[in-house]
Amino acid sequence: MNKLSFILLILMIGESSLSQNLPENFLNGEVTPIIEVNRLGNVASISLYEDSSLVLKINGKCYLTKPNSNIRSTLSLSQLPELERLNYEGAFAYDEKKATIYFCQKEKLYSASKEPSGWNSAKPVKIKGITFFERETQDGGMLSHASTRYIKKPQKGIRNPYITKEGKQMYFSANLKQGRGGTDLYSIELQQKGIWSQPRNIGKLTNGKANEDHPTIFGKTIFFSSDETGKRKIYHTSNTGKMKPSPLPEPINSTWGNEYNFVLVKNKIFFLRNDSLFCWQPKEKNDSSNIQNTNLNKDIITLSDRIIVYFQYNSDESDSTFTFKVEQMKSFMDKHSEKIFEIVGHSDERGNDKNNELLSLRRAEKIYKTLINMGIPKFRLSYRGLGSKNPIKPNAKTEEEHQLNRRVEIVLLNQ
Repeated sequence: MNKLSFILLILMIGESSLSQNLPENFLNGEVTPIIEVNRLGNVASISLYEDSSLVLKINGKCYLTKPNSNIRSTLSLSQLPELERLNYEGAFAYDEKKATIYFCQKEKLYSASKEPSGWNSAKPVKIKGITFFERETQDGGMLSHASTRYIKKPQKGIRNPYITKEGKQMYFSANLKQGRGGTDLYSIELQQKGIWSQPRNIGKLTNGKANEDHPTIFGKTIFFSSDETGKRKIYHTSNTGKMKPSPLPEPINSTWGNEYNFVLVKNKIFFLRNDSLFCWQPKEKNDSSNIQNTNLNKDIITLSDRIIVYFQYNSDESDSTFTFKVEQMKSFMDKHSEKIFEIVGHSDERGNDKNNELLSLRRAEKIYKTLINMGIPKFRLSYRGLGSKNPIKPNAKTEEEHQLNRRVEIVLLNQ
């Protein structure tokens, strides 16, 4: 996503979403795995709950957490057995004004209200054309045009609902008869007596032969996941369905993982990647600015929040000092034994973008694998390649300036 397309995205989202502190630029941010959550097991879903808190479902258990202003600090978790008893599947939707939860069981949509004594009994949500049908009788008498409800076998296949802040519109993914292939995205609107309208397919530009899932709405924009490319990625488009969806850029979508279940809380984005919880937040100032003033007689530099290794031009090959360099990295990590790290590869600005991205990824992967072989646990490490997107010295001229950009940074994430 270039700067122009991001500006168009902001304009498309509109003022109502900006008031919810939508992050100003997805590119200008960093992604952090939430280690204290991921240690508990596979994260099945994230759901937005009351007072901007999150409910995480991990190995069948529900945990409540309220994100801190600095996500690098530890998240506090408390178990919610009363929600576990609802036995919901996937993510749920919570209407805070009505204290009502909407959730799925066996691909059917239910609701339950919160009472002082706990949650009341779950009831099927009444959706026209799905859980019940209507027919009009026209006999010319007193009952002319009377609406008569009758029960048919209800359709199934609904999952991962999302309700708007006003509580009058709901979105979900479903494999319904009127679908376009796989699971599609639908919207319904609240009508009289708690009955919801017949589902409206978001449209063929959004719904295709792939599986669309996990809808989330902000203003006039819908975020969702799709496996169109073979891996699940997070996309955005207009909620009218009249604009072709676009994938979110790195670092939210990766080149190697599955990303889905996108939730926005204030200025942070929480999402799942390969059944683990990650958080995107705007970048904070760090010590990278000091690199330009560093003596380049050394090809490995240690700063307060990262360690930096420089590579030879157009190569991911190590030199004779590579083992010594990696030992220094491991020593740096051992000093922060409870912390997690991201290994980020960079190239200089020479060459084409695709080759630079692949080269930077190979450099990061080489260090990642070497550190694992030296005994650093996998859960403490992640890696990616940014190519020439984030130079320390833009428009470099001299070889020393190019070397500043041709690097791998091992970044301390949860300080």
